[in-house]
Amino acid sequence: RSLSQLSRQITPRTKNGHAPPPIESRKSSQSVNPYYVQKMCSRVPTPAGATTPASNVHPRIQHLGHLVGTWTGSGKGKYPTISEFEYDEELVFTSSGKPFLHYVQTTYAKEGKGLMHTETGYIRAAGESTTSCEAVICDPTGNTQTCNGEVKNSEQEQTLTLTSLNVTTTPTAKNVKQVVRRYKITQENGQKVLKYELDLAAVEQELQGHLVGQLTKLVDGIQPSELGGNEAEISKHYKIIDVREAEEFQNDRIEGAVNIPMGRLIREFAMGPKHEGLLAMKGQEILIYCGSGFRADVAAKPIRKAGFSPKVVNLQGGFSSYRRQFPKQPQ
Repeated sequence: RSLSQLSRQITPRTKNGHAPPPIESRKSSQSVNPYYVQKMCSRVPTPAGATTPASNVHPRIQHLGHLVGTWTGSGKGKYPTISEFEYDEELVFTSSGKPFLHYVQTTYAKEGKGLMHTETGYIRAAGESTTSCEAVICDPTGNTQTCNGEVKNSEQEQTLTLTSLNVTTTPTAKNVKQVVRRYKITQENGQKVLKYELDLAAVEQELQGHLVGQLTKLVDGIQPSELGGNEAEISKHYKIIDVREAEEFQNDRIEGAVNIPMGRLIREFAMGPKHEGLLAMKGQEILIYCGSGFRADVAAKPIRKAGFSPKVVNLQGGFSSYRRQFPKQPQ
């Protein structure tokens, strides 16, 4: 939010990329860590048993698992070079089962006046440590931050502090020297609450408080173990949308699911729903899933925003996690 206010730039959110595939031709004498070739590359399937099925969070980032989900709320900011401001906000932390979380932050002007800022990045394992992590975060104002993270968890609260080690800017971007983010998750009145502070050193100003916010976690996910393996019963309770591509759907799916790939589903709600299978779901409770959970998280947003369904739940960990717990029964 802050950096776009400073630079007055708004650009479209960048697309989620992929780590490059492992290079099979590397000689064994080269310095290659086989763990990271095998585990960190998003194009390499995660071996069975490499994740905790209940949450789809890799064992090496279990200490970050409490972040996973969608958080919404509001915040306010100040800085010597700009006027004070307020905003609405959404934070999304997604696990693919690999040893990192995908992070997307979006802020909106109050009273539905449009996008203010967005940023995205990854929070990844730092070796075998359960008290630290690393992160890379970038935004459309032209800067990318690499960060060290400190994690402190107890029964009462979980905290994460991300401190930038290096900020790289594009040639025309505003000068940013350092960013420090502090997140704290607690339980209040039966809800998970995330409070954060962001300190900023930029445009010749020293490091100082810039943003504060408070968000609550959307209870919009369901674990495979909660659904159970009786697919006929699941399809009685929910209208089911599979947002994977057609070939994935044809290979295997939850009984009763309707295939509407993520891109088409987003277009449907941008233009007005016309898909017959989708129209038949209006006003019904919807279960939405993809392969790992990320596409379903994205696709569920326009459904909720349109008020199309009284309840939209995401299958946490996606279809891959579901099938690991409930293998397909022979016909």
